[in-house]
Amino acid sequence: MTLKELQQWMLNHDEEDSWWVAIDGEVQDNLASLPDVSKVKEQNAASQISVLHISNADDEDAEWIIFERDPAEFKLAKDKKGGSLRVSAAPFSVPEVVEHEEEIEEEEIVVLEPPTSGGIATSEEFLALKEQVDTLNKEVEGLKALANELKMPIMEAHQVLEEREKFLEISENSLFDKAQKQEVLQTELEQLREELHQRERALNHREKTAQQR
Repeated sequence: MTLKELQQWMLNHDEEDSWWVAIDGEVQDNLASLPDVSKVKEQNAASQISVLHISNADDEDAEWIIFERDPAEFKLAKDKKGGSLRVSAAPFSVPEVVEHEEEIEEEEIVVLEPPTSGGIATSEEFLALKEQVDTLNKEVEGLKALANELKMPIMEAHQVLEEREKFLEISENSLFDKAQKQEVLQTELEQLREELHQRERALNHREKTAQQR
């Protein structure tokens, strides 16, 4: 893994920048930060550098991570006779001579430190990013707590609305039943009224017939 990938791993797991370092399998005595590990790699370019985060130190099954330099860190090196060397991005590869006519007697490899504004962050920038992430996490937790506080009144209001809807439904059903009963009673009253009129007419007819006799 490269320096950027390890820094991203720390951000994702919210871990501190503290690593055990091994050079060709030999573990060093002191913990180191990632920028220090990068310097160890520069000083021991031909060696295999492995790292293990301090959080995994007690894990017997934890695997050491091979530290690789970012391809962007490799620069062209120039010899004193005007030729140039191209350094392969693959670890432990042999430099390849490009555009030279005579045998190179001395080589001077110049490795430029990447600017802090580039893709690799310094420890200070990483700590600042971590503080921003922690602040954002606190804000998110605060918003979650506020949402939980608002959720209870909303649930209570929803329950009240459901109860009112049930009450309205029961009231509507009751009114419908009463209207049907009222309609039945009205029909029965009309029938009784008609019967009374018929009986009244019959009695009047009998009285007139009796008087005529």
